[in-house]
Amino acid sequence: MTNKHSTGTDDLNGFQEMALQRDLQEVHDAPPLREEFVNSLGTRLGRAFEDRTLRESRSLSSVTAAKTPRARTSTGPRTSLRKGLSLVAGLAASILVAAFIFLPKNKEPQQWMAMLEAVEDQQWVEAQSNEKGASRFWISNQQRISAEQSVRGTLYREFSLGRLSNYSPRSKKVTINKLSTVKDWNIQAQLLSAILPAESLSGDVVVISETSRELKDRQGRRRLELNVKIQQLSPPHDTCQIKLLLNPSNHLPLSCEIASDKASRSVKFSYPQTGPQTIYFLGVPEDATVQDEE
Repeated sequence: MTNKHSTGTDDLNGFQEMALQRDLQEVHDAPPLREEFVNSLGTRLGRAFEDRTLRESRSLSSVTAAKTPRARTSTGPRTSLRKGLSLVAGLAASILVAAFIFLPKNKEPQQWMAMLEAVEDQQWVEAQSNEKGASRFWISNQQRISAEQSVRGTLYREFSLGRLSNYSPRSKKVTINKLSTVKDWNIQAQLLSAILPAESLSGDVVVISETSRELKDRQGRRRLELNVKIQQLSPPHDTCQIKLLLNPSNHLPLSCEIASDKASRSVKFSYPQTGPQTIYFLGVPEDATVQDEE
């Protein structure tokens, strides 16, 4: 009887362990939660564990002190001891599970990173928004060039030369300055500059979550929908939701929609082999006055 009971208990424990591992893997793959919540939860769980352990320790001490020779032969104290230890062990396991679930995971957003790598390999990326006074944006990762054209004017950044050219249609003048962020080129920053409204987020940002799913467009073509949430690193830590439609065969973005508390817009992408080599390729008059302030 004892061996059968032991075998049944072992099988049950093994099943529970497998179920726990499966559940842990599912929650581990979930997007990380906000750091403030994680810290608060850790503090509360720690206090709960200390309080529960202290109570169980006192309870076990009382049981041990109350033992008599007759009681030692009975199952009562042993059962209480086992139950007490099980409660403490169970609470400790719960805290470990909670820590596994809620502690920040240093996981890179894989689909987002794959998309950035695909964009990096292109000769040129062109992004055009649908908003009023629509702007067009060009990026060349190979040449370290980014350019923007809108009704407000034209910007042409040459990171390899550390030069910023700015054309104002009002003054009909091109102003040339040193580019203060010459060493700060990275494809994520350039792509976000191309798709985010200027008034949405400022400064460095980080991707805090991503989800993706496959779907078909109106023509029945396979597409990958990628939803990412980005957050401003500096106060007030504003967030913005970006929904991109990717070509699953090469992971290049075809279009995207942006929604934030401050602004929203949609953008379409294309990938020409050539792009603007100077600011004058963007419709700036060649006879415009040039003011060099380098």
